[in-house]
Amino acid sequence: MKLNVEKSALAAVCTSVGLLLAGCGGNGSDLLPDVPTSINDLPGIGGDDDNNTGEISAKYERASWPRFHVVGTGSQTFGALDTLDQLDDGAVVDIDGNVLTDSLTTTRSVREIAGDKHFAMGRWHSGAATNSSGIHQLDGKDGRAFHYLVFNVLPSMPASGTFACTPSALTAPSRASGASAAYGSATGNMTLSFGADGATVNGSIDVSASSSGSLAINTIVRDRPGTVAITDNYLGSSYGAAVQIAEDSPGAYAIVGTYRALLNDGSNYIGAFRFKCS
Repeated sequence: MKLNVEKSALAAVCTSVGLLLAGCGGNGSDLLPDVPTSINDLPGIGGDDDNNTGEISAKYERASWPRFHVVGTGSQTFGALDTLDQLDDGAVVDIDGNVLTDSLTTTRSVREIAGDKHFAMGRWHSGAATNSSGIHQLDGKDGRAFHYLVFNVLPSMPASGTFACTPSALTAPSRASGASAAYGSATGNMTLSFGADGATVNGSIDVSASSSGSLAINTIVRDRPGTVAITDNYLGSSYGAAVQIAEDSPGAYAIVGTYRALLNDGSNYIGAFRFKCS
């Protein structure tokens, strides 16, 4: 699977391989009862998504160019969307082999659930998150989290137009490193302009926890479906963002992505964002 990546306004191309999850399982015995494998299998304990927060107006509907982002404490991935499991309350628990389940000690929970037919967003707050690097235990206390975003990228961009953009969804930033609070809050502002070079994005995301900081996002997303603009040193797990232009309602567009922000005390926070431009 080939992914186009833009480094600020300079063209750079990288190949992203979708994360694969090796499934495991077996057939139950006719003689012995099945052994519980998670807290949800134990009578009277767990239950699907008891602690989920947020809401959607409609479930995500896959279009011609479905894409995803997932960022965790030490990883980030984005690419074409193949598999998706979205629950009735809007929480997404499987994105191309990035999977959230219960653990034996913690019921899975998804926070800041948001979405409509154009996108789905949230933060895996507790449970067991599995990706290509293994199983990551999330206790919902120490800042370990995975932020996800599913959306439909623009098949093509208009030749011109300038739009003001307001936040339509932001996950609560979680601490990736440092000594600040485990979780914080985020806001921001963006502008979007279409032209011969593609889509010019200018703005910032402001993060507050025990400390605060602002991440500037100034980049160009080229007019090629699937193109991702990478700012600063996002891929180096320092600070920056992965930015794409997505579909919205007729006459409107969306700036979407994931980010790492550096706060004034040196702490590093991760999150997902979506700005509606109209």
